Amino acid sequence: MDALSLPLDLTLSGDARVLLVVGFLLEAGVIGAEFCKRLLHLPDITGCILTGLVIGPLGLNLLTTPVL
Repeated sequence: MDALSLPLDLTLSGDARVLLVVGFLLEAGVIGAEFCKRLLHLPDITGCILTGLVIGPLGLNLLTTPVL
């Protein structure tokens, strides 16, 4: 085995997957809220809602129903 190669197991258990999805949703909502507030001069909640629509099953389908 090479000194630079490490065996990594990147499979996630159920709890880790839930935490990862929740963290992704929170971060995406904050980024969307800041984008709408600074560039479009809209309230933060509008950015959160628009972000949810974009990444949800009706938008880019990054967040599918089984993941929820």
